[in-house]
Amino acid sequence: MIPAKKAFIISPIGEEGSNERKHADNVLNYIIKPALKKCGVEPIRSDRISKPGLITNEMMDAIIKYDMSIAVLAFNNRNVYYELAIAQAANKPVIILKHRDEGLPFDIKDWKYVEYDLEDTKKLFEGFYVDIIVEFTKSIEDSDWKSPSSIPGFSSTLTSKEESSIF
Repeated sequence: MIPAKKAFIISPIGEEGSNERKHADNVLNYIIKPALKKCGVEPIRSDRISKPGLITNEMMDAIIKYDMSIAVLAFNNRNVYYELAIAQAANKPVIILKHRDEGLPFDIKDWKYVEYDLEDTKKLFEGFYVDIIVEFTKSIEDSDWKSPSSIPGFSSTLTSKEESSIF
């Protein structure tokens, strides 16, 4: 059996019970998981990696080795922007989700993104956001799980063997 594709979910997580955690869980459970399930892609967020080790190494390893990432830009979280930059520098495909109330930094504002609103229950529960992520994911699949270079004039020269030896 061919293993499922994997997507690393770059997201603010916050402390258990916090508004940030509730938001992150809702985006994961009501938007990301249903979309990726339709595409045969397994979503994995860093707090759901169940092996011992340094979480930063696990996160970087997942960004580099997984087939794609989804970055949830909410709460102006610096870690999210840092992880997004790693994915872009590694030329990994990334789908960006932007909360409707958040602005985007200059270097990100020109990237295509999915703007979501958890309070728009009609769009949320009718699958509006899910459908867009499915379309984006299928586009990534059609490109053989490759991303155009995020950095003009640069293309990653890492081989699979070199990628696996980074961490």
